Amino acid sequence: MQASLSHPPLNATQLHLLKLFSFKKTEESLQELKSALLDFYQKKLDEEIDKWWQENNMTTEKFEKMFSNIHHRTPYYKWNLITADPDDNKFVDCALNAGADYIVTNDKHFNILNNIEFPPINVIGIKTFRNILNS
Repeated sequence: MQASLSHPPLNATQLHLLKLFSFKKTEESLQELKSALLDFYQKKLDEEIDKWWQENNMTTEKFEKMFSNIHHRTPYYKWNLITADPDDNKFVDCALNAGADYIVTNDKHFNILNNIEFPPINVIGIKTFRNILNS
């Protein structure tokens, strides 16, 4: 008796990715792969946001109240502390300008900030932040 592997049919995105991985990789095919992945994950993100919005009976008023403590900041000094991904520096500059207690991220590029004495910046991961919120 032969075992049968049963699985749901592949969706259009999965079929497209399978096709891309089965051929020689060119710049064009890699760009196509990037585009397909961006489309796929954007749809997933939109679905998750919609699900969260519905699960929390969110209204525009509730959303605005939830984020009412957000303040716009314009950093006037650029510290350029992260060299591995310079685009991340805008978050560091903003956090310093705002006097933030910490930067919450799991982005490994921010780990360098743990070795910098001045200016002092605390970087914590998402799990740690959740623990702070729940304590």
